[in-house]
Amino acid sequence: MYDWEDMLLFGMGSERGWIGMVVFVVLVLLGGIALVRGLAATGDARPRERGETGTRTAEELLREHYARGETDSAEFQRRLDDLRASRCNG
Repeated sequence: MYDWEDMLLFGMGSERGWIGMVVFVVLVLLGGIALVRGLAATGDARPRERGETGTRTAEELLREHYARGETDSAEFQRRLDDLRASRCNG
């Protein structure tokens, strides 16, 4: 039969009970940490609008330069034609 001490400690009066409880708590904490880190990592791993790696294409960069006024219309069109020709040939 159980004595009062075992009943108050829910059967963890022996050394094995306390060791088991410590191992259980550590496993729960490690599982929680792994879950939080996993959820945080999935936010960064999603593909972005600009492609799988999130890098901009040469055409996007050229359009940005043109939009900022760094190149004129003739230069923009020449470079755009060059990019499209190299993409078709290469």
